[in-house]
Amino acid sequence: MIVPAIMCGITVCLVIWTTITDVRTRDVPGLATRSALFFATILRVILAVQQTSWMPLIYGLLGVVVLGGTGYILYHYKLWGGGDYKLMLSIGALLGLNDAVFLLLFCGVGLWYLAQTLVLKALLKRKGIIITEMPFVPPIAIATLLFLFLKKGIIY
Repeated sequence: MIVPAIMCGITVCLVIWTTITDVRTRDVPGLATRSALFFATILRVILAVQQTSWMPLIYGLLGVVVLGGTGYILYHYKLWGGGDYKLMLSIGALLGLNDAVFLLLFCGVGLWYLAQTLVLKALLKRKGIIITEMPFVPPIAIATLLFLFLKKGIIY
């Protein structure tokens, strides 16, 4: 049971680190996302050995496909940058398939933020104020933390 707790801890640290960096510099550190992917892989291998099953690895891979696929679609249509895509990929590897699907539901909070941001950007553009970059890691972080706190029972 310690490995899933470590994965949750890494996820919390990842979203806090990337949120702070994204708000300050408009850049998601590649070191954060690569480190999270590395640790997710190692921890999923440990889980697979403990359970003598391939399922932890398969669920991790499917989590990458679900969240990474969603992130890639948004990246492909230029709704956000590559760092946001890599963050979603890392979160998918850490949380796995079941949690990734639920996290997409929680991302409705993030999508609401995105819609408000795009409307605000359009209104400011009409007034001659052009904003080229908006941080999208905060809504991802809000959705992830809400999900972890509510579903994983960190806060009752």
